[in-house]
Amino acid sequence: MASMDIEKRKKAVGEMVQTMLNPKHKREDISFTLGWDVVATYSESQINSLLEKRYNENKTKILHTLEMTVDLPQSYKKTPDRIQYVLKIGPPILEFEATGGAQPFCSIKMRVIEGTITKHGGNPRKAKPGWMIRLGQIPLASAKGTVSQGKLQGNPTLTPAPDAVKFDSKTDETQHVLLAFELNENLTVEAFPEDPGSHSAEETAFTNLEFQKAFRKYFTKPASSQERLSLSYAIASVNNQPDGQAPGLRPVRFQFATFSTEDKNRDKSLLSIFIDVAGGLNTGQSDMLQDRWAKQWKDEGIMPVPEGFSAALMFSSAFFNTVILKNGISKSGWAVEDVSPKDQPYSKIECRHTGTFNVPGHDEIDGVVTFHTDGAQIPLSNFPLALTIRQDSEFQTPSISGFWSITQNLPWKETWRFNGMRKWQGGWIVGQWYLCDQGDSSRRPLRLKETEMTLTDEALNLDFKPDIKEVIWFNPPEENPTGGNLWRKEMEVLGTRIPDVKISPFGFGFLRMTNLLFPGVNTIEIDRNIGVRAPKDIILFGDVMKD
Repeated sequence: MASMDIEKRKKAVGEMVQTMLNPKHKREDISFTLGWDVVATYSESQINSLLEKRYNENKTKILHTLEMTVDLPQSYKKTPDRIQYVLKIGPPILEFEATGGAQPFCSIKMRVIEGTITKHGGNPRKAKPGWMIRLGQIPLASAKGTVSQGKLQGNPTLTPAPDAVKFDSKTDETQHVLLAFELNENLTVEAFPEDPGSHSAEETAFTNLEFQKAFRKYFTKPASSQERLSLSYAIASVNNQPDGQAPGLRPVRFQFATFSTEDKNRDKSLLSIFIDVAGGLNTGQSDMLQDRWAKQWKDEGIMPVPEGFSAALMFSSAFFNTVILKNGISKSGWAVEDVSPKDQPYSKIECRHTGTFNVPGHDEIDGVVTFHTDGAQIPLSNFPLALTIRQDSEFQTPSISGFWSITQNLPWKETWRFNGMRKWQGGWIVGQWYLCDQGDSSRRPLRLKETEMTLTDEALNLDFKPDIKEVIWFNPPEENPTGGNLWRKEMEVLGTRIPDVKISPFGFGFLRMTNLLFPGVNTIEIDRNIGVRAPKDIILFGDVMKD
């Protein structure tokens, strides 16, 4: 998947972004995060690759060898036949089930690799390889716990998937998404050959009802000495430990949902983790999240992860503007307000500097003539800098444009003395300072060509490099004793007066508290060839474990 041609990956991203820019169905809020601050989505195949890796490392109680005794009733005698199964089982293959409603379910398939089946008093016979056993209707749930040797410790309480999980703000916690076998005692069990033509229809070792009952009980009602199996089948984790690069990005609650498609050419199913962050709007829609999440993507005919990728990270535009930009830009002395229209595919932010623009008074003297301009203390908070983030092309990173205009009237007075006489005249200088690109003197919103979003291995960085220019409208003196030299010099002096402000570069971590499979080292590796997209929300694409 990760080896897919880069141009095909760009095309797949472009198709997804184009649909999000122009959704088929009218939406009051064009954001796709359903009010949540952050959504991390992983493919089913990605989860299975890492489950297989954990199975091979044998760090958890993922089933490797199944030993159980089954009593098979016989019609020709009163006592049942007692059968001993010793089976070597392959790594689990997870499939999310396409179900509506509030509760996400999944199934796991397990391959019989080898083993023996022994009738009481008889000789062992080899189990036929190539059989698959599917355990279905497994609810997904979350559980809090620490991780040691690749498994959860203790016996934590399971929280069913429809419920959002809140973190304790006073302690560092880790929550795990897992397969909650024991929450459904009626798990379905099905046995079938991988190659139906290679096995006799009379093979009953795995299809008989008593075997299937015992297999179900192994997962749902383990012996008291056996650790809860669901804890070994964790598939994702979220922790509220702050990232070093962005200590303010601390999750306060999370929830998860699945999404499935019938497209045989794509990863059929996805797991999405929804996070609200401290300081964010915390408006994530929790009710019927499973159904809402699936419906919005199916309505638009796209998926949360485009073809060629196995993971995606989405920041809601509201969260990005009110938390990420606000925290980053405020360090340079700006107050930030999100004024974005919810139903339009762009973001608009107003930034007001908290400082003062000092324009000092000044005198230019030429012999008996003095040209004076009054100074001014201009509160910059009265003049908002408007920034717009817009996805101009679905195949490029978003553009950032800005417009900042500061206007101030400055009184001038020209005085000259000659033969004991004193004359003067005055007027107004209309000064306007504006933000634009280098060499551009127009007064309209402009793309800040040197302002960009860049990716590193650890963070998304924003680097603002605005260039501030001035425009001076001057009502020149009616009489010019010095031929206009003084007021021209004064205009040159005024031209050097520009606000001493900046927006320093800043970055933020990728919320590394969001991990696929504990012990939490498998995070999304973002594809820097694709970069950032912003159809409204900020989206990053990548993989957890490359093919």
